[in-house]
Amino acid sequence: MCAAVADWRPATLSTRKLKKSGHRTSLELVRTPDILETVASRKGDRLFVGFAAETDDLERHAEGKMRRKGLDMIVANDVSLPGAGLASDTNQVHVFRPGCAPVQLPMMDKGELGGRLIEMLESIAATPDQ
Repeated sequence: MCAAVADWRPATLSTRKLKKSGHRTSLELVRTPDILETVASRKGDRLFVGFAAETDDLERHAEGKMRRKGLDMIVANDVSLPGAGLASDTNQVHVFRPGCAPVQLPMMDKGELGGRLIEMLESIAATPDQ
C-alpha cells in the first residue's frame, strides 16, 4: 500500500466552475474510504506493508496504525523534516515490524531507499518466522 489517494474529499461536487466572488468560501470535507483497511481482509499469507507520513509522535502513530491494520511492516517518515517527505528527492524513514526493534534508515535518495526496502522485504519473505 504505497500511498493513500487522499484521506479527505469535498462533501459536494460542483458541475460548474465556482466563480470568484470576493467573499470567503468554505469547503466541507468528508473522509474517504480507508483502502488499507478495506483490503486487509484479503491479505491471506501475503506480506502486508503500509506507509505512514507523520508530523509528530511518529513511533506511536506508526505502531498504532500497524496494529490496527494488521500490518507485517510499516514504513514511517516525519514529513516535517527538511529533505524528507513528498516534495523532495530524499527521505529518511523508520521501519517497524511487530515484535522487532524499529530500524531507522538515514536520509538517502528515494531510489536507493526503495531498493533498501525491497531488500528488507525479501529478507522477511525468506524467513517468515522472524
